[in-house]
Amino acid sequence: MKEELKQLWKDTFGDTDAYLNLFFNHVYKEENVVVQYKGGKLIAALHLIPYQMTLNGTIIPVTYICGVATIPEERGKGIMTSLMQEAHMRIRERGDELAVLIPASNTLFNYYEKMGYRNFFYYHQTLYKGNFTDTDSGLKLVSGKDIPEQNLFDFFDQQTRRRKVTILHNYTDFTHILQEVYLSGGSVKILTDYVAGIKAMAFLYPEGKNEILIKELIYENETYKQIILHNIWKENPSIPLVIRSPWTTGEKTPFGMVYTINQVLNPFIQVETGFMSLMLE
Repeated sequence: MKEELKQLWKDTFGDTDAYLNLFFNHVYKEENVVVQYKGGKLIAALHLIPYQMTLNGTIIPVTYICGVATIPEERGKGIMTSLMQEAHMRIRERGDELAVLIPASNTLFNYYEKMGYRNFFYYHQTLYKGNFTDTDSGLKLVSGKDIPEQNLFDFFDQQTRRRKVTILHNYTDFTHILQEVYLSGGSVKILTDYVAGIKAMAFLYPEGKNEILIKELIYENETYKQIILHNIWKENPSIPLVIRSPWTTGEKTPFGMVYTINQVLNPFIQVETGFMSLMLE
């Protein structure tokens, strides 16, 4: 079944073999898949990946639904609706409190809304223009490949847990994230003095030849945030540097949706917003 699932994913989303090998060799588990066969052929599937999420000082178990795919000739027949219903039942049985997902395209937000999902994860996007007075802080911008992965994770985990509402990644998830960013042609930049340790971390993804996207930016305080951004910008000042960050005020872009398995969370979901990034989609 694994090879069938891999082919369905590739045909649907067009991901590279390198990415597919990363997901199916390290993340995929047969017990986390909901499938539909017809005449001995796999026609639809989705994956249920366990995660944790911060929730106003507490941590709750959630399920991330990804790889939602139906072969073209079987779409529009209600097959995926049935699979999603089965997925929600499984999620409830294993005690997770929310189902979360990232629609593969903007048109799918309405599709999932009809299934009971609502927009919940947003981001705010800004363009960095080098408007910072650089001083000799003694900090250096280095590649994440020059720092032990455990050190990178310890800083990443410590800082992301400070966020009010966000999806958390364990150490295994984090190593997969590092592999994915390098497979995409991106990089991880670290601000450090090698003595006091890591002060900021940025995950850079190339957006063609005309833009660099920072999907995730982690930092101890606002000063370190500005220093790392300025140093990244100085490396390629002619290429626009776009930063994606948790939404607080201003324009927001919907990114992920939630379905409440535990109905007690409904009032919270209706008034709060969360942030998720670096998910293997």
